[in-house]
Amino acid sequence: MKALIVWIETLRYTARHPWVRGVMWATVVAVLVLLAVIGYAWPDYDQHRSLLNAVAAARHEWVASLMADDLGRAYGRALQLIPELEKKLDPASGQSNLVQGLRQLASKYGVKVTGETYQEGKPQGAYLAFPVDLRLEGNYPALRGFISGFADLPMWSEIQEIRLEQEMAEPGLVKGQLRLMLFRVLPGTTRSAL
Repeated sequence: MKALIVWIETLRYTARHPWVRGVMWATVVAVLVLLAVIGYAWPDYDQHRSLLNAVAAARHEWVASLMADDLGRAYGRALQLIPELEKKLDPASGQSNLVQGLRQLASKYGVKVTGETYQEGKPQGAYLAFPVDLRLEGNYPALRGFISGFADLPMWSEIQEIRLEQEMAEPGLVKGQLRLMLFRVLPGTTRSAL
């Protein structure tokens, strides 16, 4: 309390000079003007802030509706592709269909199959997985087309590993090794088990 009294007395002593008194009155006027400006502009600022919040909420709703539409379209496409997938996973489709499909795909894109190894299927859950190793030769665009054509094969296939090497002796010739995993449903598996 004593420090406050000393501070007030020092302020009164300092305020005796006319220039200090002028600065003090200018400071008081500036603070009052600042408070008046803040009081005048605050409603506009508050209104602007609420408008920004409303725009953000509308944008969020719009993006959510777009995402829901995209999800609905993707779900519809997935429903349409289920019969095709079930056909590819059909236990009746044998390896001979796959071999024929790979040969047709290779001839379509001008790829030479220099070696192929088919292994016996191994059960993985409700599926039977067949590892296939292929050695290929061709130019890069032909190999790229061959690999992109796997979606048309009669069995479900996943590429496990690809190795492509440029042949130094023949420019433009690319040799590749490809490891595929082919899947089909185990015989007697019900749809609910998938």
